[in-house]
Amino acid sequence: MLFWLIAIATTVSCRDTGTDVVREVPFNGSTLTEIHIDNIPTEVIEMNLSDFCTGFRIIPLETNDSCLIGGYNKIAALTENNIFIGFHGEDRPTVVYRFDQDGQFINSIGKGGRGPGEHTGFDVASILPDESNGTVTVEWSGYVGNHPISYDFDGRFLGNVLFPEILLGGFYKWSDDEWFSTGSVTGNPEYPRDSVLILFYNKYGQRTGLHPRTIYPSGASEKYTPHGQTNIHKYKNSYKVFSPESDTVYSVTKEKLIPSEVIFRGADGMPFNKKFDDPQATIGKHYLIPAAETESYYLFTMAVLTEADMQKYGPGRWGGIVDFDYKTILIEKKGKKAAYIKLTDDVFGFLPDFFFEDLFREMQGHTISFQFDASRFLTTLAEKGIDPGKFESLTSSPERFKSLTPESNPVLITFSLKDNIRIK
Repeated sequence: MLFWLIAIATTVSCRDTGTDVVREVPFNGSTLTEIHIDNIPTEVIEMNLSDFCTGFRIIPLETNDSCLIGGYNKIAALTENNIFIGFHGEDRPTVVYRFDQDGQFINSIGKGGRGPGEHTGFDVASILPDESNGTVTVEWSGYVGNHPISYDFDGRFLGNVLFPEILLGGFYKWSDDEWFSTGSVTGNPEYPRDSVLILFYNKYGQRTGLHPRTIYPSGASEKYTPHGQTNIHKYKNSYKVFSPESDTVYSVTKEKLIPSEVIFRGADGMPFNKKFDDPQATIGKHYLIPAAETESYYLFTMAVLTEADMQKYGPGRWGGIVDFDYKTILIEKKGKKAAYIKLTDDVFGFLPDFFFEDLFREMQGHTISFQFDASRFLTTLAEKGIDPGKFESLTSSPERFKSLTPESNPVLITFSLKDNIRIK
């Protein structure tokens, strides 16, 4: 069906689309949305953060000897009543700390070792809390062989979750006893996961479902083939997956993938699965990351390749350093308007410029969080001449906020996307 979809979408796109960014086209008894990136005006529109987001909070995390958070590689997961923070353990296996929504420390989760509930990972790759049943599954990383582990919120070990393949991308909960991961869209398949778009499995590592990858470079080649990033986001409590190999966004079910959007990357889109003599020829090309979706709009991150220092390490195998600049694209569904967006911090007045460069790449649902080290937070406020007192209305822990020192745990800043955003 995928090849049929691409053929239909390509045929429709050859018709007169004018300057439409968004078009609805009939497909297979339903409607398919086309998104034409080249039709988006190149002018960048500045918008205030307060026009884009809501629910701003500053949460100073409690500091004591039982919950000292490391200085980098921090990851947060937020639920209605809890905050989970993981961080780089430096020279020892790391842990996850649980705080309440006001930043009060509750307990730690996980510890180093090789026994039940223990691990050897010095990083946390993902934290999947489920407030409905009081469980959290943590993907520890740092060494191959560190599988996710499930705990209750108090840190008691519940069981392991075994990966069915190595080097899978992402880790998502499908049901109480089932998970899924994305595979890879690398140019030339090297591992079993390179032929997988989505793989479902149980805690024993047994496959329970699979959606295969369908497009590959034609024929064996020594040349470089670019690859994109498979992306998962949620819409109306259901998962959607973007496959850059086919430029298609699908609603995910175990039985099938249901196409909902086809994205036309345009003249500067990254030519996935095409062969290049020199990886430098792909500099300036972009790929797209669907970051969020509401009933009113789509939000995309555009990643523009700025560096491709790649070397061949085997027949058709390439590795090296790549770097990207990121742009934000807002697309109105009903108005069918679209724009490149630059956000201005009119709420806090101290968020660094880099904070907005890829702000929407690592959202949890529609929630954005940022861990600001206390020393940097205090220094930044002092440099900008900002009175910390102006933020007391944004924190439910004013006393802890007033007593911040450079040695305190990080300050967590959180806010959420608005349901309806209009392009001015």
